[in-house]
Amino acid sequence: MLSKEKKSKSVKRKSDLGFDVINENTKFSITEAYKEIRANLSFAVAKNGSKVIMLTSAILGEGKTTTSVNLAITLAQTDASVLIIDADLRKPRVSTLLNISTEVGLSNCLSGMVSLDEAVVETQYNKLLVLPAGKIPPNPGELLTNSRMQDIIENVRTVFDYVIIDTTPVCIVSDALPVSKLCDGVIMITRQNYSSYKSMDEAVMKLKFADANILGIVLNGAENKRKNYGYRNKRYGKNYYGSYNSYGNK
Repeated sequence: MLSKEKKSKSVKRKSDLGFDVINENTKFSITEAYKEIRANLSFAVAKNGSKVIMLTSAILGEGKTTTSVNLAITLAQTDASVLIIDADLRKPRVSTLLNISTEVGLSNCLSGMVSLDEAVVETQYNKLLVLPAGKIPPNPGELLTNSRMQDIIENVRTVFDYVIIDTTPVCIVSDALPVSKLCDGVIMITRQNYSSYKSMDEAVMKLKFADANILGIVLNGAENKRKNYGYRNKRYGKNYYGSYNSYGNK
């Protein structure tokens, strides 16, 4: 059984969108949008037992990590036990947003250096635990196809009601594609006036080729009555291709 007693050190949070991790001061429209996503998720994955959900995006900067963390927090607010896994082993940010610091995590587990019990830590949110990315490895793609990744997911399925996995953008590197096969569903993250139709179409095509179960699309930065956040289908925004330098060679 996973240990839930390990604490973490504090670090400064940094969000990639126009709002921070949700808290008591977050705008009502934003918190309600996440509750709507939570409700939609419960219908999209109607199954007994743990639900393992992967979040990804097409390119860098669309808000996938902020969305992953805030969705995990919103799920934990229903008294569900939630684990968020930072499977972005190239540019991890879950620990920063959750205000924790630890030297071990998923990469260390996949390398066989530590056990899952040693790597999972508590957060400041009740019922929400995190498996940080750990030390950035030289071979993240190979590690994520390791049979230990499947073992980790099967292990945490027995402990948590929800497992949220934050991964790399699929149009930049292929790391997320083998992970998608281990999940019950995938949520795509996009951003209005930032993402392009071309990049989103490419991302969806790659996920479908990997036989991923795409549950839906979350649109960040929607310009509607909710202003800062929205949930839409098939609206990706205007032409922008982002910077790929942090993840790959494009």
